[in-house]
Amino acid sequence: MAEYHLDDGRLTVQGPLSADDDEDLRKWCLDLFLHEKDVVTIDMEHVSRIDSRCIGVLATLWIDLSVAGRRFELLPSRSVKKILDLSGLSQVFLSQKQE
Repeated sequence: MAEYHLDDGRLTVQGPLSADDDEDLRKWCLDLFLHEKDVVTIDMEHVSRIDSRCIGVLATLWIDLSVAGRRFELLPSRSVKKILDLSGLSQVFLSQKQE
């Protein structure tokens, strides 16, 4: 089970993110969205694996932030980046750092 910590527009996630974690991740992402910063950070450097349902939660957050004129900076672990690369989402999620 994943562990979460939210501090001033930065959500830190640790551990594996399985399909059963999608609702918890959704709740934490909503809390992050409510911080109203232009750029919020999701630190997943210590996530050992991520399920596709949790990637869907990230995609929803990305869309919601984009509609609001905001964005997120994703700090992925190697395993998360590998899945994002395979899905093509690294071009969307990780390119925002350069803007």
